[in-house]
Amino acid sequence: MPRVVVDLSEAKRAPFELLPAGRYLCVLRQSEKATSQAGNEMMVWDWEILEPAEYAGRTIRTWTSLLKHASFGFRDHLLALGEPEPEGGWDTWDDNTDKFTGRRAMLSVIVDTRKGRDGNDRDFNSVVRLEPAPK
Repeated sequence: MPRVVVDLSEAKRAPFELLPAGRYLCVLRQSEKATSQAGNEMMVWDWEILEPAEYAGRTIRTWTSLLKHASFGFRDHLLALGEPEPEGGWDTWDDNTDKFTGRRAMLSVIVDTRKGRDGNDRDFNSVVRLEPAPK
């Protein structure tokens, strides 16, 4: 492994800034299948905010379980990204989520307080609803 020497004396950690609660027009930049900390299959969705303009370029992430009893979040993502639901609903969905990259959706974001990794209460952003983007 190469030895690296870097002057970090002026490298300051960028402060984490919460998004205010509200609705954000976003574009999906990436989706990937992953494994949760509990060992369950899930999808990770990476979004870039387009509007409001003052938050354009910021990113937000959503996660959806792929477990049968918790697949409603995945279904909500499909619908928000314009995937038409067949009459009578889905029994299974067998396709590639890469086709959604570049599609837009409206994400409703809240500020939620919960325990951080350090055990202290912290504020986090949570996406509580996804809807199709306005035409």
